[in-house]
Amino acid sequence: MEKTNLKPAIVKYVQSGDVVTVRGRDSKKGPPPEKTLTLASIQAPRLGRNKEKDEAFAWESREFLRKLLIGQEVTWFIEYIDEKSGREFGTIFLNGQNVSVMVVEEGLARPRALGKKVSKYYRNLEEAAEAAETAKIGIWSDTKREHENSIRKLPRDIDVKSILNQKTFQGIVEYVRDGSTVRVLLLPSFQSIMVYFAGIQCPGFKRVSANEKDEKSKKKKEKDNKSSGDVSYVPEPYALNAKFFTESKLLGRDVKVGIVGIDKNEFFYGDIQVVDDEESFLYQILTEGYAKIAEWSIKYLPNPEKMRNSEQMAKNKRKRIWKNYTLSEKDLRMQELITSISETKDFYGTVVEIIGGDFISVREKTEKDPNCKTYKPLERKISLSSIVTPKKFKHSLEPFSFEAKEALRKIAIGADVKVTIDYVRESDSKSSNGLREYGTVLIIKNGDQSSQEDDQNAEKKKKGKGKKKQETSTGKKQETPTGEKNLAEHLLSLGLASVVRHRSNDPRSPFYDKYVSLEEAAKKKRLGKFSNKKPITQFNDLTNQNASKVTQIFSLFNNVKKIPAIVNFCTSPSRFIILIPKETIIARFALSCVSVMNSSEPLFDEAKDFVRFLCQDRQVELEFERIDKKGTVIGNILINNTSLTHLILSNGYAQIHEFSAQKSGDYQNLVQLEKSAKEKKLGIWGHEYYISKLQSIEKNSEKKRQESLPSKPIEEHFEGFVNIVYGANSFYICNKDRENELEKITKFTDSISKKISQSKSKNKSQDLKFKKDDLCLSQNAETGKWCRGKIISEHKTAYKVLHIDFGTIENVTLNQLYPLEDNEIASIPPLGAQAKLAFIEIPSDQRRLEIDPVEFLEDLILGIPTECTLLRQKNVAVMNCFISAWKPEAEIDPEPVNLTSNLEQKGFVVKKSKQKKGKKKSKQSKVNLKSQEKQFLEDFPSLSEQPKKETNNENQNQNENENENQNENQNENQNENQIENQKLIKVDIVKHIVSKGLAKVDKNQAKLFSDSDYFDYINQLKELEKEAKANHLGIWLFGDSYGEDLDAF
Repeated sequence: MEKTNLKPAIVKYVQSGDVVTVRGRDSKKGPPPEKTLTLASIQAPRLGRNKEKDEAFAWESREFLRKLLIGQEVTWFIEYIDEKSGREFGTIFLNGQNVSVMVVEEGLARPRALGKKVSKYYRNLEEAAEAAETAKIGIWSDTKREHENSIRKLPRDIDVKSILNQKTFQGIVEYVRDGSTVRVLLLPSFQSIMVYFAGIQCPGFKRVSANEKDEKSKKKKEKDNKSSGDVSYVPEPYALNAKFFTESKLLGRDVKVGIVGIDKNEFFYGDIQVVDDEESFLYQILTEGYAKIAEWSIKYLPNPEKMRNSEQMAKNKRKRIWKNYTLSEKDLRMQELITSISETKDFYGTVVEIIGGDFISVREKTEKDPNCKTYKPLERKISLSSIVTPKKFKHSLEPFSFEAKEALRKIAIGADVKVTIDYVRESDSKSSNGLREYGTVLIIKNGDQSSQEDDQNAEKKKKGKGKKKQETSTGKKQETPTGEKNLAEHLLSLGLASVVRHRSNDPRSPFYDKYVSLEEAAKKKRLGKFSNKKPITQFNDLTNQNASKVTQIFSLFNNVKKIPAIVNFCTSPSRFIILIPKETIIARFALSCVSVMNSSEPLFDEAKDFVRFLCQDRQVELEFERIDKKGTVIGNILINNTSLTHLILSNGYAQIHEFSAQKSGDYQNLVQLEKSAKEKKLGIWGHEYYISKLQSIEKNSEKKRQESLPSKPIEEHFEGFVNIVYGANSFYICNKDRENELEKITKFTDSISKKISQSKSKNKSQDLKFKKDDLCLSQNAETGKWCRGKIISEHKTAYKVLHIDFGTIENVTLNQLYPLEDNEIASIPPLGAQAKLAFIEIPSDQRRLEIDPVEFLEDLILGIPTECTLLRQKNVAVMNCFISAWKPEAEIDPEPVNLTSNLEQKGFVVKKSKQKKGKKKSKQSKVNLKSQEKQFLEDFPSLSEQPKKETNNENQNQNENENENQNENQNENQNENQIENQKLIKVDIVKHIVSKGLAKVDKNQAKLFSDSDYFDYINQLKELEKEAKANHLGIWLFGDSYGEDLDAF
């Protein structure tokens, strides 16, 4: 065949050992035409599809031809066409050699004629087959094992878990869907997965109906098209070009795939790189302008900044999809900054914060002089140029990110440095106007000496003077003073940083070549992140933990006087985030003994800046005192053995917190430091805002002091009686002096009873409604009489009512309630009130003492005329009660007497009788409450009268009660005889209860009334309490174990 019939082409893809796709060479006008050829007159083993297995040597045949031809320039011609299938059979030449013959020679195909149609080179094919058969290679091998081993073991399903765990694979790109999506055959597992390129997005293909004309008909036709298959895909601008670019670079190539994620359709997201290339394919397609950044997935890639730079290069050159691109205001501003950077390119300053392993904050000096000691308010954040260290995320650390930051902190914090800006990049940070400065930082004077001493492995300073010269990639000589230390070189030499692989036209550090050599040396020595050492990847963060958790952790330091730590962050002049490296702990820390201004007040920023300059990222020592209720560690910070509390006090940025300072052993020093700052009018002591504020505070404190001075409690004396006992120290007492008001109320309720009965008979009560705290008339369930009441609670048609003149509480229905419409009666205050005994606390549970506290109080004071003293002090009201009782004259002493004649006392326990008089007594109390109106109207016999008169009255009453038993008459006569030999005395109820060990002194009340006239009285109660404790009476059975669970004994 003549050479003029041969057509030049480039091999695009190899499907099998005998099928090849070629394309045209000219792609300037878009994707060139392509053609699929079957090699004439040969047959290669078939590859398995779906569930079919490979034929023997099918994979080796395909791989031989793929590696031989993919991407190569070849010549070809068509020899014949199969009319039935339309397949075109031809011959391909690579560098003048027949590719079909080459495949047959390797034993990976055999000659095969298609009827009468044979290749012009069929004889050559037969000779090649005979040679392969003689050599017994490939399909001509006579070894069964070789045939079996050549058949691939194809997986049934994709093992997603193993793919995500392994992450990095070798593979072959088998199909390109669009510019940013490919199908990859993973090796050696032969799993076929679809991979989206993470971080980028190429123009795609829109799915539309073939006959679509407008948007309105689109939805209807799509439904028809789905069933008929009449659907086409319309490419977006540059979609075909992007797909062709990806095919020309990746299709059929050996690649490295890095998987970073997966979506719900089991499509994987990742990075891809041709095995022979030095960089990722993603950079190439971005640089050529076929793709743009995908913000949502770029964060998963290791070097997003480099991808943005690649995209920016395409934008600047207006390539492909960026042909209409115009610079934004931000880009224009960045260009202006780059052009004007020469003015501030070099400056001197001091490192005040280590933000990350390759990111620092430098406070610029006012003059371009390394010895200048004054600073501008400006701080510039500098990234070390041309290197990158492991990053710190919100809740985790990349391996060796802490070690990189710590290495930089030890050498740089507080150091005087010279900074040279090398280039500028776009940044997401708002604080830096959207730009980040990258520079070379040289230490000219060491900083934090404590960190230097702790770093035993730090490099020793090189001796001698002179200059050290370094050859760079630009061919220029860069001079580094021997006494200056390059921060980037320091990190690279420790194996804690990597060199950024810049493009040829990207700006970079002038020491770039040295950086590369230092990185290679660290790799060979297996230092830092290139070693097998396990780094710190996580700290025990206590900043969001509760107080109990922090207390548990910090119990480790109870016996440690000084705890080595690092100030990780300064939140205010007195509050910090501290890091304890040895224990891998991060916690909140606050200075004790001082109080500082709020963030909204003047001088806050100045004070915070002062403290931050002293201790940010410094090696310090903590003096641990306690944990507050919010989980903050309280104590002091020592910077080179100097107290931070002393420093901020002496500079006037804080004042003493009296409560905590007085407890410390350093109070006098603190007072002197504050006094000195006041005299010099430093900080807050010379600012008008704080001067006026302190004057106002002094006035308020003086006012509070005057208010806190002891005042005489208000006393109210009256005669009354206890009508009902609610609890151990809760009862309702009525005022006997208000009988006239009771009579008035009773007359009103008696007169209105008929009206109420008539109203109830007409079912008018159904229209009545009452709510909580309403005053009303309530019908007593036992007597049927009406009395004043107050609604305590309501539940549907049931109400709980308090009878405000007697203290009883009853559950009633709507029929037992009536509105209190008389304003005069409603305005009368309640004739009684709920009260408790003064200065004591009675335990509510005395089961172990075999006495019911409620029954005890009932027996003691229920229904007995009582002289009452109501005490009021600072909104606290308590009752002191005295009752009169008879006692044999010979036994009278100043001590209280036991009035509970129905109870036997043995030692510390008051025992009930075998007849269970407690229940009987409560029944009597109930009867008294039911007839309380009658009792109140009666004139109680005065106990101040002679005993004989009272006896005569009792005898008259006994004679009128003819139905009483003779046993009761005998008991009364015995009582009369006893009273004749006794004398009337006044008994203090409060002292009586305390002396019997049935109550303790209430410390809160005692403190409240301690500065009043009751001081001596309270001390008497305390003495009685002591005696009861000593005699183990009542609640003091186990000494001072009051309030504990007695079951433990």
